[in-house]
Amino acid sequence: MTQAPLLFTPRRRNVFVEAGAGTGKTTEIVRQVLEILLDHPRLSPERLVLITFTEKAAGEIAERIRDGLVDMHAALVSGGAGWPSGSASPILAIPSDRRDDWIRACETHLAQLDRIRSQTIHSFCQSILARHPLEAGLDPSFRIAEGFERSRLLDEIWLEWLEDETTGEVEPARALEWEQAIEGLADVRNLRRVVLELVKHRGLLSLGLGGISSFRDVAAPMRAAVAEIRSLPDSDADVNHPDTAAFLSYVRQVPPPDGDDAGSWVAWLEPVANRLRDAHLKGSTRMKTPLRVLRGEKSDQNVYDLLVAERTASAALKL
Repeated sequence: MTQAPLLFTPRRRNVFVEAGAGTGKTTEIVRQVLEILLDHPRLSPERLVLITFTEKAAGEIAERIRDGLVDMHAALVSGGAGWPSGSASPILAIPSDRRDDWIRACETHLAQLDRIRSQTIHSFCQSILARHPLEAGLDPSFRIAEGFERSRLLDEIWLEWLEDETTGEVEPARALEWEQAIEGLADVRNLRRVVLELVKHRGLLSLGLGGISSFRDVAAPMRAAVAEIRSLPDSDADVNHPDTAAFLSYVRQVPPPDGDDAGSWVAWLEPVANRLRDAHLKGSTRMKTPLRVLRGEKSDQNVYDLLVAERTASAALKL
């Protein structure tokens, strides 16, 4: 038994083209598509998928391919050198031994070129889901919500979810998530924006939040820094900056938490959070090193703000 020959041998390669506007990126795409079509006259046009970002670009590429085939056919019939016809240096040259084959290929593809798929990413994915709705767990009559309808649906979904979350008996753990998320984001409207943004990028959430992966990452150096500050002799504790002095006084007078519970450390640092943000790294040599651990090199990198941000992000992520 002999095996039927393949109608099309896929090109196992990736091509990356990076260039500015008007430098010929679309022309290169058209050239590659024309080459495939001319070399494979039996290839069904719908086997080619051209994906763009906008409907306008999708239509333009499809039109450019049709124009290219028409122009190539004219060059083939008239004995021209290639595409574009009449060019002294054609982008796609006509091999002398393939002219008749390419004429037939042009005529074949021009008769069915409306079946080529030049689409946006969204419409391409929609076409796949429409063919396999059951496998995707969708209603076969689904459609894409756009514009105002999409905003209205998001509002309805958000309000329905909000009611389910906050009415009736709420589990203590879930109540704590809401408390931490709203406290960190200051407003339910901010929480809505964050939650919907997280939903939009849910495929990336398994990669982590990108901040403090666990309190253990900062607990040990933070405890060591606090212990060092508390052990400073009075001579080394004499600093000129008022915020630094106030923070130092608080740390020396109020014992820190014993364990590694992030919430306890946040509560302990909260009364002097502003002092920590504004603390000056200049001053006592022995004070500077542990203070840098807690304050960071910049005021928005202090350990209190990082822990609050991580707690807020974690709570929003769970919600």
